[in-house]
Amino acid sequence: MATPTPVFPAAVATDQQLKVANNLITTALKVGIGTGDTILFVNSTAGFVSNMLVSIDKEIIAIDSVVTGPNPSLIVAAGGRGFDGTSAATHAAGARVSMFIDAWHHNVLSAEVKAIETALGPNLSKIGKALEIVTTDYKFAPQSPGGTLAAGSQVITLAPVPNGVNGADANHWLYIAGGTGAAEAVLITGGTAVSGAASGTVIVTCANAHSGAWTIASATAGIQEGINEAVRTGLYAVLVPAGQHDVYAAATMPPGVRLRGIDHQASVLYANSATQDMLHVLAATGTASPVIIERLGFYTRLAKTAGFAVVVGNDAAKFNNFSEILDCWFDTQFGGIDLYNCAYFNVANNKFHTDAPSGTSPVWLRSQNPMTTDAGDSMIANNWFFGGTPPVTGIRWLSGGGLRVIGNKFLGLDIGINATGLSGSVELLCANNIFDNCANGGVLVVGAAGTMFTDLAVTGNVFTGALNGSFMRFDGNGGTLTRLTVTGNECIINSGTGTILNLDKVGAISVTGNSFVSGTGALALNIGAGVTSCIVTGNFFATYSNQGVVVAPASSVLMTNNVGIDDVMAATTISGSTLTMLIFPNIYLNAGPTTMTTFVPATKSAGQRGILRSAATVTVTASASITKSGTISPNQLYQWFYDGTAVWFQGAGF
Repeated sequence: MATPTPVFPAAVATDQQLKVANNLITTALKVGIGTGDTILFVNSTAGFVSNMLVSIDKEIIAIDSVVTGPNPSLIVAAGGRGFDGTSAATHAAGARVSMFIDAWHHNVLSAEVKAIETALGPNLSKIGKALEIVTTDYKFAPQSPGGTLAAGSQVITLAPVPNGVNGADANHWLYIAGGTGAAEAVLITGGTAVSGAASGTVIVTCANAHSGAWTIASATAGIQEGINEAVRTGLYAVLVPAGQHDVYAAATMPPGVRLRGIDHQASVLYANSATQDMLHVLAATGTASPVIIERLGFYTRLAKTAGFAVVVGNDAAKFNNFSEILDCWFDTQFGGIDLYNCAYFNVANNKFHTDAPSGTSPVWLRSQNPMTTDAGDSMIANNWFFGGTPPVTGIRWLSGGGLRVIGNKFLGLDIGINATGLSGSVELLCANNIFDNCANGGVLVVGAAGTMFTDLAVTGNVFTGALNGSFMRFDGNGGTLTRLTVTGNECIINSGTGTILNLDKVGAISVTGNSFVSGTGALALNIGAGVTSCIVTGNFFATYSNQGVVVAPASSVLMTNNVGIDDVMAATTISGSTLTMLIFPNIYLNAGPTTMTTFVPATKSAGQRGILRSAATVTVTASASITKSGTISPNQLYQWFYDGTAVWFQGAGF
């Protein structure tokens, strides 16, 4: 008799495995058979069906199918002779062929039932776990190996070796506590331990001496051990169940792992060191290496002064692409997420709430890609970035190609998006965000030598609250910053002396359809001398100080069709009868002779245009540089256009 092997859970059992029975079925061989024959010619096939077992003398034969005529026969299944431990034999014509209930019928059912029960677990405890590892199953009971540990490398015997623990593990921390000596997380550096073995050793490095009733346990509440087991089994999916899980060192996730909780308020990890990270995600060489982290809460038992909750990458020679961090809660951390040499990442639907109460320059999300500074195309969407004390930065962007920042809320921060000193070749879409009380900046983009920053769009955002810096600042600062669109933003300074939009060393700019409301002592728009090819049109200005706008005369700006301010801002004086044109294309003639005979354009190519206004009447005489005569009346706007040879005036009197 053989022991049937269950096909479940790898497959579902069928009649071919279980066999089919019938009552009171018998016939006789019409023709004798030898040991290798696979067709049984019988007197009748009545009652016989496919996937039956028949007995002839002392041999059991597995039948595959039945042929009813013209020569009734039973077709033997592959390997069906001498079935279930019997021996193939010779049988004479007339030998009885019977369908009995054999041991196989019972044993195969028993095997399948046991396989099903094993998969379900006692009290259905394994339901929902078949497709992922549950970390609390790997949070092993603390062991007490005994003896004394000195500072330095120490050998500890584990009996049994907990599942998910190996002497060959890299980046695996355990936790020593109790007895005499300060509790600490210790890193495995070697040993003979093999996961699940009766005993084995781990070599760890201790910072402190330990004696008495000390114990050794998981440093990560079973998370590291569960991750190791998920990789070993090929599941690559790990669940942190509901509860508070104390973490004493960072658990390390290799590429491909998905780590999730039940909910970010249910599955909560607590840091127990003021400077520790909580999760490390490994990078890879030459391949995409994504992980997914979702629905976890990251909290702390004490004031954090350093460290991030999640560190992705952090290897100067490797990169991590396509990772996702979704629907997590980061509370009272010094840093939330640190992305290093990461591209194409997605950080969405997270809540960053109340930064650590100590330390300097905390940041919720830091992103940099120094290995490939122009690789990006990443997404930061629908997150809450809330501040606290000391002031915190929402997003610190240092390098990394394209970035889309969409639909986020920035509240009570020092700076919402800080991209000062940005390096590499980068693009930015900042759309539909709310920046509320970001005291020293909403979106700050300041380049550096070598920066190639092109194609920036800041659109549909709301900026509001007290301001001492700039809601929006764009400055090439030694790099190339060009093709900037600022459109459809609602900007209200409630108090402070800041500036809504600050531009310098930027080219090819369109500022359209925005609402700029600034209070006493604040500015709506500050345009520096390094601005070129800029149009400011169709905006609404409501200001109480200096008309809210300062424009450097050396800039190249066209202001037209705005509401609430005078589009003509640059003042000049005619010297003699010659108007020497400024680079800034809007002109206000506040003094000078009443006759103009010569127009000297700025050092610009054909196609430059602008607006002219005068405080007094000016008679214009046609000349080589002026196309026709006319009269400029006081306090009216005139359009002018330079075609490369001469200037054309348009308006009343021309």
